[in-house]
Amino acid sequence: MTVSTLSDETPLQPDDELLVAYLDGELDRQEQSQLEDRLMTDADLRRRLQQLQSSWDMLDEMPDPTPSMRLVESTLELAVSDIVAQAPTGPSRWNRIRMPLLIAGLCLLGVIIAVSIVSLIRYQDYRRQLRDVAIVEHLDAYLYGQDVDLMRELIGHPDWFNMIAAAQEVGDFQVEPIANLSSVSIGEREERLQELPPEKANQLDARWERFMRLSPEKRAEARATAEAVSLQADAESLLKTMRLYALWRETLPSKLRDEIEGQSGAERREAIRKAIAQTRRSITRRSGLNLDEPTIDAIYTSLQDVLQQRVQNGDSGTIAHMERYEDPAEAERFTIARIVWSGYQRDSDPRQGPPPPRDGRRNSSREQPASLSDSELQMLRWELPSSALSTLDLIADGDRWIEMITLQIWAEESVRRKLPFRRDDESLWERYQQLPENERELIDLLPPKDFLKELTPRFGRFPR
Repeated sequence: MTVSTLSDETPLQPDDELLVAYLDGELDRQEQSQLEDRLMTDADLRRRLQQLQSSWDMLDEMPDPTPSMRLVESTLELAVSDIVAQAPTGPSRWNRIRMPLLIAGLCLLGVIIAVSIVSLIRYQDYRRQLRDVAIVEHLDAYLYGQDVDLMRELIGHPDWFNMIAAAQEVGDFQVEPIANLSSVSIGEREERLQELPPEKANQLDARWERFMRLSPEKRAEARATAEAVSLQADAESLLKTMRLYALWRETLPSKLRDEIEGQSGAERREAIRKAIAQTRRSITRRSGLNLDEPTIDAIYTSLQDVLQQRVQNGDSGTIAHMERYEDPAEAERFTIARIVWSGYQRDSDPRQGPPPPRDGRRNSSREQPASLSDSELQMLRWELPSSALSTLDLIADGDRWIEMITLQIWAEESVRRKLPFRRDDESLWERYQQLPENERELIDLLPPKDFLKELTPRFGRFPR
């Protein structure tokens, strides 16, 4: 162990610092009393005090002595000790601000956690909405196509698919998805939604509003159905059938619809058969609305040929009817109209029929032209453009009676467009079906009064 020195030659003893402080009068009352008690009993300590006192006296007589490095060190040690001894015992500045800083830090951490939780909730809610929007796109399918057994029965029913094909040919049951969101991942749906044209975006918005108006239980059922369908091996075919069925069931009477959805086995199959037959008749009635102008012209030309052939053959009823008109052009137009309308019974306004002769007389005893015969209807078929002929075959599906009725309806539509007769006999359902799908979506949201107002015929609103 090394020994410290007061000077280069004089060793520094342990009690020297205490004795130096005593000589300088730096000890407090208690330390001074304790040291003096030791001096009274300790002769060595007294001799050391006398040596230090003598050294102090000699230093006072020396002019500007240069202190040794050890003396400087000792002095500094004493100064440091003095500073430490005199340091206040109260709380430091850090202790005073530590608690407020801790509280502020905890508050900031709480805010960060709260913001993170809110952001996480919003993110999860947004992802749930992206999942739901794929359900909303096919909302009716998931609401009304929940019976998977029924859907599979329809998939295996050839007459049902032929009927659907015919309906789509005349403009009914269009099931093209709005954005086909179910085919992409959730992360890609936002981008696809942003790319939607305004018309389709409005359709999707209307369906979303319908979805949000459903009860929580109904929304949960739709989600469960969508999840169950997605797990099927034939999910795509099944969903398409569900969409078609949702459209088809809306065209059926409630009684027939209940029979299909509430029964099974032979009873269900019979209900489906009756519903298909009824829909085919409805398709036949509506098919004329979608005929293009070349087809209308071809049919009307064939009707002119039928009239000319009757006149050449001396048909008395046809000739008598033509003689009621002074103008040959009017005689031709209104006689063709009489031939067509006499063969197809409709609950229509009497004003749709041909007007009376110019002299105003209506003699019920006069001969009337006969309705179109099967052979004359076949003449119409031969002159049809190929596209119209394909549509006719699809509608009839090999049923000759349906084919004849369809040709009769097409002849009537041709006369209606060629003659200045206003069509006022359309039902609300027929007018509704003629609207584009996006307009139907918006009308569905209207109150009943406004719904009827929108479907009320106005000039130029519906095809005439």
